[in-house]
Amino acid sequence: MMRLTLGLYLTAHAAWLCLTPGLCAAAWTETAKLVGEGTPAGSWAGGGPNSVGISGSTVIVGAAQPNRVGPGEAYIFQDDGLGWMQTAKLTAPNGAVNQYFGRAVAIDGNIAVATATQAKSGDVTTGAAYVFEFTGAVWQQIAKLTADDGALGDLFGSDVAISGSTIIVGADHDEDQGHFTGAAYIFQDLGSGWTQTAKLTASDQAAFDGFGYSVDVQGSTALVGAVDEGGRAGAVYVYEDSGNGWQEVDKWSANDPVGTTGGFGGSLALDGDRAVVGAFRDGEHGAGSGAAYIFDKSGGTWGETAKLIAGDTAAGDQFGVSVALWQDLLVVGAFQNDGASLNSGAAYLFEFDGAAWRELDKLTVAPGEADDLFGYSVAVDGANVVATVLGDDEVAEKAGAAFVFRPVPEPAANQLIIGVLTALWCRRRGHGHSRSASACRSPR
Repeated sequence: MMRLTLGLYLTAHAAWLCLTPGLCAAAWTETAKLVGEGTPAGSWAGGGPNSVGISGSTVIVGAAQPNRVGPGEAYIFQDDGLGWMQTAKLTAPNGAVNQYFGRAVAIDGNIAVATATQAKSGDVTTGAAYVFEFTGAVWQQIAKLTADDGALGDLFGSDVAISGSTIIVGADHDEDQGHFTGAAYIFQDLGSGWTQTAKLTASDQAAFDGFGYSVDVQGSTALVGAVDEGGRAGAVYVYEDSGNGWQEVDKWSANDPVGTTGGFGGSLALDGDRAVVGAFRDGEHGAGSGAAYIFDKSGGTWGETAKLIAGDTAAGDQFGVSVALWQDLLVVGAFQNDGASLNSGAAYLFEFDGAAWRELDKLTVAPGEADDLFGYSVAVDGANVVATVLGDDEVAEKAGAAFVFRPVPEPAANQLIIGVLTALWCRRRGHGHSRSASACRSPR
């Protein structure tokens, strides 16, 4: 009888104990599903390594609508404290079918960017990036960005990132220095509108490097991935603007390349003096299993400090196809993970505890159908993690969706919790506690 009563006592007081700081950890739980209203079938919302972004309580999801579905769209969702709801649908003016608007998206505060790699500049299909501003009532387009030297087939808009008044746009098929060598462009708003201020290329570029496949920027530092550099091993180039223009200051590659097709630089995330590089073709756990590399800046110098691989990573998972970083929290997508079914996908959370990185959680969505490709794109800001499922069929076949996850308190040290509650129980009964969570000492 005592055990039953004690069990009820523990259950009744568990919620109270979890409010005590330090006695509970966070389990990440799906809290919302974001689906664009009226998304057509085959839109593949979230169907790219950088087709979702988050800033505070605002999420943007790109739906490029390939295969002649449409010109593409991007959806804005807002959390008003009561839940997430769609507040806007962004499109390009006079958008043509197969323009791929929404191929890559980014957001910072009240400025959002969506690229369209098949948009025209004049009569030439070069690609473009569209800038939108939230005025307090609506989102409206304020600029269309194109390269000053744009040419047919550049794929301007292969990736995009924004930090304050700086936008960086990748064009991984630019051919100024050879076939598909690639480039990245810097645009800045210096008070009179968005204008191109730099074109970035690598000092050692070669044909088929794919420079500009991935990009990121924060403050005066920019990163550009060349996913096929060095025979498809991949590399990342670091640029800094110290007041005299953007200059190449470093080149990163994996210190332990597994094979020659790692895809290092296929995804990027930058936060302060820390960066993450995805290598979705890394083969340490089998061909295409993938990896993520951590780089930290100390004393003015960048260096690799960790290589992360999920505990259950297997061949073909493409762990690292997408990455997102917020302070000590890292999200890594593995869109071909077979956890629930073939290519259902997953996203992994890692945390830096001050000494080392540890795997926190594996995110999936139910029921996890074949070819959902969950985790193709990920984003994080504070307590919100967002991951896309381009194969989601709720609205229409392969319309796509995004899911929001947040940490929910749960017991992290069960023995401690049970011990504390048992001690409270024993005290109420006038007994001492024997350190065993299942027994009370007889009163002396």
